[in-house]
Amino acid sequence: MELLTYNSRFGDRIAGHREMLRVGGGCLKCLRHCYSRKPLLRDVYEALDSWGSNYSQVAKRPELKEFISGNLFENDSVGSFKTLKNKLERKYAAGYSTVIAELSNSMDGKLSKVFIDMIFLRRAGRRQYQSFVEVLQTIINQPLKAEEKFRMIYYTISLQKALYPTLSENNGVLVPDEIHRWFYQNVQPQEYFNHYYFLIKNNVLLQSHFASLMLLRLLKGSEMDSQLASFQLFLYDKKDKNIFDKKFTLLYNYYNMHIIINYTIQRGDFRFIQNYFEAMGRRLETKELLNEEIPANARKLMFMNYTNTMLRYARASNDPKLFFGMFTTFVSSLSTDIDPSFIHKPLKQVIDYFRENNLPKYVFKVMALLNKFPLANSNKKFTSLKLGTIVSTLRSFSDVKLTTSYVVRTYRSTKTKYMLNELGLWKLVFDGNIGKLSGSALYSAEEDAKVLPIDVPLSMTLNSIPDNCVLCELYQAILNDQRTKLIEQEYRDLVIQLFGLYKNFIVRHRHKFLYYKVNTSVLRTFMHKLRFELHEDKLAYQLLLDFYQTIKMKSRSASKYSPFGIMLYKNNSLSQTEVNQALKIMEECSIPLDFKTLTTMVLRCIAMNDIEKAHNWYMKIVNGRFQIKNYDIINAAVSHGWKLPSDVDVSTLSKPTEKVEANSPTDPLDPYLDEDALDYADLLVEQVEQIAQKMESNIQSPA
Repeated sequence: MELLTYNSRFGDRIAGHREMLRVGGGCLKCLRHCYSRKPLLRDVYEALDSWGSNYSQVAKRPELKEFISGNLFENDSVGSFKTLKNKLERKYAAGYSTVIAELSNSMDGKLSKVFIDMIFLRRAGRRQYQSFVEVLQTIINQPLKAEEKFRMIYYTISLQKALYPTLSENNGVLVPDEIHRWFYQNVQPQEYFNHYYFLIKNNVLLQSHFASLMLLRLLKGSEMDSQLASFQLFLYDKKDKNIFDKKFTLLYNYYNMHIIINYTIQRGDFRFIQNYFEAMGRRLETKELLNEEIPANARKLMFMNYTNTMLRYARASNDPKLFFGMFTTFVSSLSTDIDPSFIHKPLKQVIDYFRENNLPKYVFKVMALLNKFPLANSNKKFTSLKLGTIVSTLRSFSDVKLTTSYVVRTYRSTKTKYMLNELGLWKLVFDGNIGKLSGSALYSAEEDAKVLPIDVPLSMTLNSIPDNCVLCELYQAILNDQRTKLIEQEYRDLVIQLFGLYKNFIVRHRHKFLYYKVNTSVLRTFMHKLRFELHEDKLAYQLLLDFYQTIKMKSRSASKYSPFGIMLYKNNSLSQTEVNQALKIMEECSIPLDFKTLTTMVLRCIAMNDIEKAHNWYMKIVNGRFQIKNYDIINAAVSHGWKLPSDVDVSTLSKPTEKVEANSPTDPLDPYLDEDALDYADLLVEQVEQIAQKMESNIQSPA
């Protein structure tokens, strides 16, 4: 299937099959003359037929030079140059090299000369590739607008592919990283999709440093951008899978695939995970593992990293004994002097799995297993990996003093206690009431004595304040604890007070704690408590809008979830005017529409019998390539005859389904609170068995 047929799937994002890659236009005066009409290939053919076989004067003929100058950088001339090259080779076989050398000398300007070499050299090789590179380098150094440079660079790459189609098909087109760096610096967000689409279409290898940075940028971008970069776009229809099979292992290397597979696992979208693992295995077996230029240890690490990624996916088996056995086997195969940074990912995956399944005993078994590794020489980068997972594990023990003490002892900055005090959490945990201490009281020996004596190795502490993931876990631990102690009205007042303190803290310190505007996990926690525990749907709306209207900060989060989605979903207490106000705030703050918000709008419009508008919102879900598992959305699509994506399982409509109301504590749409654990926590600590014993002793001690 021709790759460009995918244009039709994305509406105005791509402006047609043939003009998708055309960026700008105009006459390049420095490279060619202006003609009353563009010289045509047939004009040159007619002239060539009349010149005879004497090649000594060919380069001086005006028809040939005018054709080249008049058609250079014109998109429709790519095939013409290849045809002209073949014609000249056949006609002047023995003297072809002389013709091309004289033609190059007759051209004006460096760019024109290197283009002649690039186009007309007999075969691909070092010299021809160097000419291709020189053309690209010359273009980016020209004093032209970026739009014109894009047009010229795209043309050059298209021409290189057309000149050597078999080589391009088998080996790809190698564009220097210098050019990818220019792309990375100059491609505008609204053109990410078009740009990357062009590179894939023309078999441009995407393995260099800046090409990999562009891959990461697209994965964190819109749904369409991420699905293009991950090649998931080509896996929905079986007839299109050949594009994935041919290009995924050609354009990406092992490291790119590892990034994509981990991104897919992080999102929890396993529809095509088998395709990814099979492709990654083929790439390892046929490329990296056979490449003797890669050191043997590096190849071994690649294989182990592949095993690590499979282990991460194996968590989906949901069998703790089997999972721990796989992890034990994996760790036992490692050398005891292996770089500690290599084991933090499998460790994180195991801890996440057992924490999510409320199996702390397995956590301690993992800790004991890791004693075989000498972690004492961890460097700062290794140390600074986030510790959110162990905080989450501690939360499962329902001991807020233990959890808070661990946070204070791990994040050694004096600002940690200051932040907890400002948020009202310090006194709530250690004194049982919300309030703030004065500076002198907060840092007194009396307050220090309240922190439990957990021994955390100095090498595994951070001289900073907790990140948003850890803070979110702490809020959840504290609020869960308070809910068991307070009557509902008191718990409601507590949540409102803590929300107000959090908002005021952000208002006062937004410039000092800028990273707090990147992540919304704390806000989502508050929305969850208000809606699914307190059933305060209208209050959740009021507090969230007040927060964003006060803070007025734009979202920079790459998260696929939004506090607005939790607040709006099946919130029947809101009028349409209020919903519209929430949507307006989201637009002003650049908060992307998540699946919950889109689902809310579809169901609301259906309830108002505005089926056309409901369908428009539904198409945003479809075009956004969201995974549709929600019963109500599938039922609405079937009832109104809307086209469902091919991967949707319609059979779920015939299965008994327990209806989930808006105030249910088990909303199945997404893991809106747990998704941050995958972003932050990567490592436990040295001497983790001793810490585990300390935690167990605190848990077993009578209150």
